Amino acid sequence: MIYKLSEIDEVIARLDNDFNINKGDYVARFPQWVYQCLSDLEIMYGLIPAAHVGYVENYQCAIPDDLQWLSMIEYNGRRLNRKSKGNPKFNENTDTIAPLIAYLKTDIGLDIEVNTENITVDDILEGTKLDIKSIHVKDATSADYVPYSDENYILLSNGNIETSFEEGVIIYHYYKLPVKYNDTIGALCPLIPDNEFVKEAITWYVLMSVLQRGFKHPIYSLNSNNYITNPYLMYRRKRLNARVKPQNLDRDHQKIITNIWNSAMYNVIAKPI
Repeated sequence: MIYKLSEIDEVIARLDNDFNINKGDYVARFPQWVYQCLSDLEIMYGLIPAAHVGYVENYQCAIPDDLQWLSMIEYNGRRLNRKSKGNPKFNENTDTIAPLIAYLKTDIGLDIEVNTENITVDDILEGTKLDIKSIHVKDATSADYVPYSDENYILLSNGNIETSFEEGVIIYHYYKLPVKYNDTIGALCPLIPDNEFVKEAITWYVLMSVLQRGFKHPIYSLNSNNYITNPYLMYRRKRLNARVKPQNLDRDHQKIITNIWNSAMYNVIAKPI
């Protein structure tokens, strides 16, 4: 199990001390390489719940840039229906299943005090009628208990959503990769799972990326047929443990998964069409 996240300083230290790679050679690209590695490892436990207030104007609203996994969109205390473009019927049963982190951290202790009914975009900009103090984060488990709205939205390919109402305030409840400003890099960097297997895999991935940019190392090479001296081959070996080991479930989590598997939703006999 992954119970906490850490900064990437230890990975940077390993590159400097173990491989004698000057961080100045890769400092600007390091955050992107870490993002790519986490994506390749499919570390879903690294996502944390978040919320973002959006302002609908002319039936459209931008999706948060850091959104990785959408739980729901809230409007006037209700959940917007997701609608397929060109299909007049709502797709209420097509919501994606939340990552397992939803069961580990369902609330970050924030509340929302806002009444968005009959609020226009001008009111929001003027700040006269809307006073958002904080946001209560709803993950997919708590979102299931939010009643559906009569309104709906469509996902657009331009990074926006299109709503059935012209103006209003909506709240995105979603998951994102946690980031923090790193003094060593001098930029925002993703937090990584505090797990030895993951840190080791990221280290080899970054070393592989450094060599791909033409850096010549006296020992390691991407042309080597030996996994000990080829960072790519080593990363492929470390990748399996980095994906599997951190996701070993504790007893409470195993009970949650068992209940899901035993539910009626997972035991429906499909009839032939």
